[in-house]
Amino acid sequence: MKLDQALAVLSQLPVSESQALDIQGLSRRVPGVSKRTLQRYMEALSGGGGGDLRRAPLVRRFEDLAATADKQDDREGKPPGRAYRYCLDTSALRQWFMTDHMALNLLLADQVVGASLGASPRLGGAGLAAEAAQLIRQRAPEARRIGAYVRIVPDGVGRRPARIDPQVVDTVIEAIAQGRQVRFAYASARGHDREWEASPRGLVAKDGTLYLIATPDLSGAPITFALHRVRTAQVSPRPVPPQDFDIDRFLEDTQHLSHPLGPQAVVELKLRVAAETLYHFHERPLWSQTIGPPDAQGRVEVTARVPHGVLLTPFLLSMSPGVEVLAPAAVREEVAQRVLAAARHYAPPGGRAPGRPAARGR
Repeated sequence: MKLDQALAVLSQLPVSESQALDIQGLSRRVPGVSKRTLQRYMEALSGGGGGDLRRAPLVRRFEDLAATADKQDDREGKPPGRAYRYCLDTSALRQWFMTDHMALNLLLADQVVGASLGASPRLGGAGLAAEAAQLIRQRAPEARRIGAYVRIVPDGVGRRPARIDPQVVDTVIEAIAQGRQVRFAYASARGHDREWEASPRGLVAKDGTLYLIATPDLSGAPITFALHRVRTAQVSPRPVPPQDFDIDRFLEDTQHLSHPLGPQAVVELKLRVAAETLYHFHERPLWSQTIGPPDAQGRVEVTARVPHGVLLTPFLLSMSPGVEVLAPAAVREEVAQRVLAAARHYAPPGGRAPGRPAARGR
């Protein structure tokens, strides 16, 4: 079997049983190879020729009952020859050509993609990951050990991902694949329901949920929809009109969907940081961050340009009392209001400030 011819034949085989080809149909796709050679290749690659295939056969074959009956009629009662149709076995193809390194990376990537997009039939990630795991178990002991030890988990305090209807995810991905608009019922965070028909421009996984970036019309700006708020969805017959939209530029301009709170998407943040808290900024620096010299108490000023979005204040509060916001004034005021509101939750009866010891009498 000539390798170049065999690869040329394999590249022309369909992948579904419904489109399987007989030798006549295959010869029209591979004109440089004789039918006799094609027959020999198909017998060997499907295991029908008794070849020593140490892995699963690359080709699936199905008896063509109608063609077999025709052969019997032509031979006038003689023992009939069997007629077959052939297609690729994509699972076996991956077993043959997937390297250990590819299988390991596929297994690790599924921890991220599977957690974000689920078992979408369009992506087929769960099935591929299972095949990769099987391959690693069978022939890659080093990769098996790495796969058994390495885990990729989301950031945060242990919150579960948002509950998204799997059919909604499948519908959005199907609309993207077909280049069609999508119709959906959407409930905002405040509970306002609305029907939309929009053109998908992107699908982004962030903070435990999925966001659909879509444009309702050609003149409108892109809108970000959280898929866990989509009640129902269906693919629209309307095609997505062309638009000069770059998803990577959009994500950069929105600071990775930071959901800006004001007219300034990015602000110049200035903080006074205590010495015991400074390690946060050394280990995971902010964008364009600078750290000044320490003062007499060991505190330093940290400045950085950061997105002024919904996550900025919770981030700053997570490190209090080790961080004081110096600027901008709007961020300082918001942090102060939240600190005071939180303190009221913990104030004991009598109004004494939390954390301050009671005065002793003589």
